[in-house]
Amino acid sequence: MRFLEIRRAGRESASADFDHDFPALIACTLSDLTREERHVLRSVSLLDAFDLSLATAAAGLPHQAPALRLIERPFVRENPFGLWPFHLHGLTRSTVRGADDRWSPGDWQQAAERSHAALGEQWRAGTGRDRALLVGCLRQGLGLARDFH
Repeated sequence: MRFLEIRRAGRESASADFDHDFPALIACTLSDLTREERHVLRSVSLLDAFDLSLATAAAGLPHQAPALRLIERPFVRENPFGLWPFHLHGLTRSTVRGADDRWSPGDWQQAAERSHAALGEQWRAGTGRDRALLVGCLRQGLGLARDFH
């Protein structure tokens, strides 16, 4: 993934580009993102899985472009058959949440509240009879409620 990021930036890779531990590589990746993409990444790190609208709502942004650019990054995994098709690896999620330039506790709390509200909106916008959506919303919503009261 780091190689692809370096290549996308238009420069040649060197062995020193890969001589880092995982948190340092995540920090390098964060520095390659725009401010809004970092904001979306931190927001979706609270979720097990997400789609474009959930990522945008969790970040509290009025437009989807940063979330759209983020899901095109190689560290965002896609399962086209999942309820929410995109997710971050658990180690990536925990590293993002513990990065040196992390948000304040209040920033995380606000993102968790936005994410929780967005899950509720997805349930209300659904058919009301979709058991998979109900279970997914409850699983993610209860996790957010546990972690952020």
